[in-house]
Parts: sequence; C-alpha cells; structure tokens
Amino acid sequence: MAGHMLDAAKESDWQRLIELNESRQPILESYFRDIAPTLDAELVRDKIYVLQAIEKQILQYSHAMRNDVATELRGLHRGKRVEQAYFTNSAA
Repeated sequence: MAGHMLDAAKESDWQRLIELNESRQPILESYFRDIAPTLDAELVRDKIYVLQAIEKQILQYSHAMRNDVATELRGLHRGKRVEQAYFTNSAA
C-alpha cells in the first residue's frame, strides 16, 4: 500500500493519498500487533526501513507541493495588492 501512496503523491493526488493512509492505519496496527512479533526481528526492521524510506519520499513530494502552493498564494496576494492600489489611485 505504501507504493500506491507514493504513486498518489507523485501524481499530486492528495485525496487518494489521504484515503490510502486512512485504510493503511488499521493494517499497520494489526501487522505490528499480531504479525511482527512472530517474525524475525531483522526482517521486521528491514520492512520498517523500507516503509520509512517510502514515507520520506512522500513527505518530499508533499513539501514540494506545499512550497508551490505557498508561492502561488504569495503571487495572488501580490496581484491583489496591485489591483487594490490601482483602484485606489484611479478613484482619486
């Protein structure tokens, strides 16, 4: 499921990412409660490292999107101020 979450992040499909994450939570809880204790600790550790690496990539995509949105909002705000200044000056 982590791979699908990474694909959603790559595609900027944030709603799908949220849905996948919500579906994944009970699966992870069950895995670590019921299955992981029966497995070799090294195998579990390796699986955790893989999950962490994928989640790090997902975070990188989400941070990049957040930065893009922030830049876009700054541009919109700047445009709004220019528009207001224009209307203020043209009414005078």
